[in-house]
Amino acid sequence: MTRIALFSLLLGLAAVLNAQKRASTEVEKLGAARFNEAIKAFSENDYAKSIPLFTVADSLIGSTELVDRLKLRFALGTCYLETGQPGKALEYFEWVAGRDSTYPYVYFQAAECAFKGGKSDKALQYYRKALTGSGPDQRPIVLGKIGELELKAGRPQAALKILDEAIFLSKSAHLYLLRGQSLDKLAQAVDMAEDNSFNYEKAIQDGKITEETMNEAIKLRERALDDYEAAAENPGLAPACDKLIKRSNIILENNRKVVSEIRYQRENP
Repeated sequence: MTRIALFSLLLGLAAVLNAQKRASTEVEKLGAARFNEAIKAFSENDYAKSIPLFTVADSLIGSTELVDRLKLRFALGTCYLETGQPGKALEYFEWVAGRDSTYPYVYFQAAECAFKGGKSDKALQYYRKALTGSGPDQRPIVLGKIGELELKAGRPQAALKILDEAIFLSKSAHLYLLRGQSLDKLAQAVDMAEDNSFNYEKAIQDGKITEETMNEAIKLRERALDDYEAAAENPGLAPACDKLIKRSNIILENNRKVVSEIRYQRENP
């Protein structure tokens, strides 16, 4: 979750800090006290300490009018996610979404939990829901997540469409890297460049590889190379991108040789 989102959540929680003043019974006073302690720990990024405090507050005053239970449980989900417990966090975000599907960031947080928990299909479902209500700053982030999952699921064409939109909104290096990988996947289905067992000579003779298809693959590989070069401007991605750039240049050189061979065979039957 972004720092901005966490800050917004904290402001929302702070708005109900007067719960202790309004508590009338000893149980309510205890619950309100724990709630205020939880908010203090949360504001200090001590999410592990916040969890038991929010949990006690939830059990004692969660069903009362002293607190907004949606905010409380969203905060609990955030604490579990921030402490590396995505499965438990997802339970809380799904609870909130089930009662208010428009709650800010709830689908994005649920998607993050599913993604980190290895539930790619569920993560994709929630990211798509998050996209509906995402603002201009968050939209390219969500699109990038969707593109990444589409690529992971073996749907590079769908990933490419999503990533094109994301890059139109944000020139993030990570988005360029993902789009380059999507383009490479599409090219691989055409030129089989990374299949060491592929017999180009036989494929040319059988008409499975033609000058037209190879030129299509070359265009895709060139676009991928451009994206890798753009992504390489990010120092953190540069080492990985440099390897991809080197590989792309080798593949492009080989593909052009295949085109030359096709032309030679056509002109010298």
